[in-house]
Order: sequence, then structure tokens, then C-alpha cells
Amino acid sequence: MGTTATVLVALAGVAALVDWWSVARERLGVEFIAKPLVVIGLIGAALAVDTGDGVVRGLVVAALGASLVGDVVLMTPDARFEAGVFAFLVAHVLYITAFLETGGLDVGAGVAAAVLIVMVVVLGVLGIRNATLVGLAIPGSFFIGISVLNLMGVTMNIVVLFSLI
Repeated sequence: MGTTATVLVALAGVAALVDWWSVARERLGVEFIAKPLVVIGLIGAALAVDTGDGVVRGLVVAALGASLVGDVVLMTPDARFEAGVFAFLVAHVLYITAFLETGGLDVGAGVAAAVLIVMVVVLGVLGIRNATLVGLAIPGSFFIGISVLNLMGVTMNIVVLFSLI
């Protein structure tokens, strides 16, 4: 990752911290600025990274754009819940397509990273007991679900995996 992308990711991180602070302090005006800036910084970083594959970059940028639309729609006082959820659905489909275009990702490492991130966030917000519960419940649910599907003879494909989300 080049210098420009690194700076943009760092700025997105700072904007995220400001966003979290504004939510905690109930500073709605600051949140309305900081929250979109996080995704805008990530879009800039995605555009600054030389992937060698314009299709994947386009998919990721489009997914981030859909996420930005979802954030903005859900932040407005007359939040249109269905429109925001639809924007995030589109974003997830685009992210999945980007991962498939790159040949996928290491599922084990992805699950471990997701569990760790969720546990850290929940730990910071709700404490050790809830973080442990969430950290065990999410991967446990997926493990049980995939095990039951395997016992039933259901093969893993994109439709089955998407239904687990």
C-alpha cells in the first residue's frame, strides 16, 4: 500500500474515532460529518491502491459507495430504513463478488479476524462477559449451521453461504 492510501486509511481511522466520540457525546452535527468521512476516506484509499485488477477495485469502490449511501440514508432524521438496508445489501453483494473475483479469501483467517474484531468492540462497549458470549456465539452458530447442512448433504455454494449471513 502506497503513502497516499496509508494516509487516507489513517484519516478514515481518525474520522471513525471522531464519529464514535460524537455518538458517545450525542453530538449529532459532528456525527453527520464524521461518519461519511470514514467511508469517503476508505473510497479514496481503495482508489489509491494499485491492485492490478480494475474490476476488483471497481467492485470494492462501488461497495463502499453503496455503504456510504446506506450510512447517509439511515442518519437522516426521517431515516428510510428499507432504503438503507437495501443499500447495505447491495454493498454486501458487491463485496462478495469482489472476493470471488480475487479467488476468495482464507475463510479460517477471515472468521478469526471477524471474531476478534467483534469481541474487541463488544469488550470496549459492553464488558468482558458480553464480549465472551458474542465471541463464542457467532462462530458457534456458524459452525453448528454448517455442520447441520453437511449432515443433510447440502453442498456449499454461494447461495448457501449467502443465506448464512
